[in-house]
Amino acid sequence: MRQLFPPLTLVAVAACTPRELEPPRAPPAVAPEIPSLPAEPPPPRHGRVLFATEGEPALVSHVDAYEKIAPRYETSSSGELVLVAGSEKVDATPLCVTPCAADLPVGAHRFAFTPTTSKDQKSMATVGVSEGTIAVRHVMEQSRPMGPAWLLGFAGAFFGAPLTLGGVSVVAMGTFGDFDREKDARSMQVLGAVTLGIGAALLTTGVLAMNAHRGTHREGATTTFPVRTPPSTALLR
Repeated sequence: MRQLFPPLTLVAVAACTPRELEPPRAPPAVAPEIPSLPAEPPPPRHGRVLFATEGEPALVSHVDAYEKIAPRYETSSSGELVLVAGSEKVDATPLCVTPCAADLPVGAHRFAFTPTTSKDQKSMATVGVSEGTIAVRHVMEQSRPMGPAWLLGFAGAFFGAPLTLGGVSVVAMGTFGDFDREKDARSMQVLGAVTLGIGAALLTTGVLAMNAHRGTHREGATTTFPVRTPPSTALLR
């Protein structure tokens, strides 16, 4: 049974990897209308950035440090292979809630966009800031976690795999084993075939369910463009 853990773990990793959806269309290069702009111009060697997000407002934060830790395998104290989930470490300074504006030093900056309705989701974009005014319109990255049916599928695969292997072994024993009566051999073959059928059905159904109900991921999209006369009305187009 323990020998089945590594292949089942590999199946689980493949089935829990989010399905990548087609990326969204880039937002139109239409200057966002900001409720209020700073009265003073940006300091020297700074640029003004107008932020807007499509669909819903988002908190814009300046990413000061970012580290992405990929999923990995580690060996437990009992010698079994264990999957450690990936994670992200983000240190960020909040700037404003879209639609909004911020003055930043010239250079490349990474920004994190967090929807005001969901603190768990985060979308990022890297923008080159230059002197003057630029607009940044962003479509949020979207992720959907795996559903409860995925866990049922994993349970089916987990129990179906050993039943399948056990059924094959029993059929082989009934076929090639040394039995005094042919009836005993035939009974062993029938038992193995039934076990094999149940195991194969559980394994196949489980893998298909895991694949059908795994999470999804769609990258965000960003449009950056210069703005000559920043609008400052109360609506966002």
